[in-house]
Amino acid sequence: MIGLSKNKKLDDVLCKIFANPKTYIIGAGFSSDVSQFSKYLPHMKFIKQIANLVDIQEVYKKKYPDFKENGGFGLAAISERVTKKKICKKEQVSN
Repeated sequence: MIGLSKNKKLDDVLCKIFANPKTYIIGAGFSSDVSQFSKYLPHMKFIKQIANLVDIQEVYKKKYPDFKENGGFGLAAISERVTKKKICKKEQVSN
C-alpha cells in the first residue's frame, strides 16, 4: 500500500468501496489501522470515507462482559469463543 500511496485509481476504487452505504467494513481494533493509514498514506482519501465500520472487539466486549476472564478480546480469543474453533495464525501478517 505504501508503494501505491499516490495512485489515484487505487484511491478512487477504495473510496467507492469504503464510502458505499451498502458496504460494511468489519475490523478488529481498526482504529489502530486507521492511524497507520493516516500516517503512511497521507495522500489517500479513502480512509476518511468509511461509511459503516463495525469493530468486532467493541461488539464482543458488549456481548461478553466477562471477556477478561475468558481469554481477552484479541481476534484469536473472539474467534475461538464465538465459533468454538481456533484460528490458524500460521499465515498471519501484521503491519
